[in-house]
Amino acid sequence: MQTLLQQIDSWWDDQRLPRHAPVVAACSGGRDSMLLLHLLCELRNRQRIGPVSAAWYDHALREPDEIDRERQLIENSCQDLGVPLYQGRADSREIAQLCADLGMEAAARQLRYQFLEGVCQECTADLLAVAHHAGDQLETMLMRLCGGSGIEGLGGIAPVRSRGGTSEVAIIRPLLAAEQAEIAAAAADLSYHTDSTNTDIRIIRNNIRHMVVPQLQQLYPEASRSAVRLARDIRDVTGWLEDFLPLHLEQTPVYGGGFSLDLERLLQLPGVLRVGCLQRLRNQLVPESTGRVPRTLFAPVEQLGQKDGVSPGNRGTAVARHVATAAGIEIYTDQGRLFVFRRDHVHSYWSQWVPVEAGDVPSGQPHGADRQLCDQPLCDRIADDLRQRGISPPYLLRSPVSGDRLPSGTSLKRVFQRRAVPAFLRSRCIVLETRSGEISVILDPEGRLLWADRDEGES
Repeated sequence: MQTLLQQIDSWWDDQRLPRHAPVVAACSGGRDSMLLLHLLCELRNRQRIGPVSAAWYDHALREPDEIDRERQLIENSCQDLGVPLYQGRADSREIAQLCADLGMEAAARQLRYQFLEGVCQECTADLLAVAHHAGDQLETMLMRLCGGSGIEGLGGIAPVRSRGGTSEVAIIRPLLAAEQAEIAAAAADLSYHTDSTNTDIRIIRNNIRHMVVPQLQQLYPEASRSAVRLARDIRDVTGWLEDFLPLHLEQTPVYGGGFSLDLERLLQLPGVLRVGCLQRLRNQLVPESTGRVPRTLFAPVEQLGQKDGVSPGNRGTAVARHVATAAGIEIYTDQGRLFVFRRDHVHSYWSQWVPVEAGDVPSGQPHGADRQLCDQPLCDRIADDLRQRGISPPYLLRSPVSGDRLPSGTSLKRVFQRRAVPAFLRSRCIVLETRSGEISVILDPEGRLLWADRDEGES
């Protein structure tokens, strides 16, 4: 155990983790997690890390007597180690519904991490320690390889990873480089419980663990160590690309919460880098998503080229075109740029806007004032927002038309350029026209303010 203890102590500094921050150890009662709990407590006793708490979660998927034995073991161990224990249990109906939607493994993982994150918040701990080791890394990489993962997925399990979204919790894996033989030797004198579901080879990971990995390790004894090294190298490469590609592709934010890229430069990249770039943008735009995106979902982007008329020195068609809907994002091309938006932010941009009468619009008003906007709830929200700004009917909400200008004489095109509104979204914006026919407000396709006549600097 002393060897692993020294390795974890050094690893803590290598990962630049705070030395005295509180740590929550995810504890299943199994050999790996019980060993990790003991190692963390020993580091705590030596004042090398901060306070340690333990968290155990019952997925409500096993027989009650097995769960009771596991709980009792963990409670006794935590009492001996002087560690506060937090316990949680899944609701049987909730787990059944999630299993139907996501599959058992994904459902159990989602509920478990929700509980663990809640424990971290209660303990004011930013570090959540889990007991993944080198064997788990090998299994994960095999599963992703066979499942069609891209280059980022082959980066495997990260030693330190943020939970993402609004969470400030970092998942840490101090045992990730440890071989199973090392763990077995270090845990020889510890009490632990073996989960009965771990031997169910109908579960994909269990099947790989018990049926595939032993055969591989007979042929390649260093397989798990090699997997750890390869995963680290891939993460280093993808990390560098994350810094380089946005600059190379002239990535810029666009109005509506999306991004645009230089299409010609994107098409010059190898297919794997195109997909990696889009995967990264998808993770930024849809941070709450879980799991990896199969590379095949981005196939239409990989096929861009001749049919778009884009080649070195040729910017391609200026006509906006929908390219793909994949994994929560929408992808478009327009005027030599590729645009990526979160899917639920795009539909309103591509709705067919028509004018709407809001109040007593004079007869003879152009643009069909007697017609109704197709999205009436949005129209009502716009009216409420404008009322709060002191703008009351009568006025006309309509789509922009060629030749529209502000009272100062500035064209709408210039306003859109200054607000970084993509060309193919401009016709979906909304202008407010007063009784006198002047434009006093410009809204984006979702009804948010782009410009008002009180704004300065638009002349």
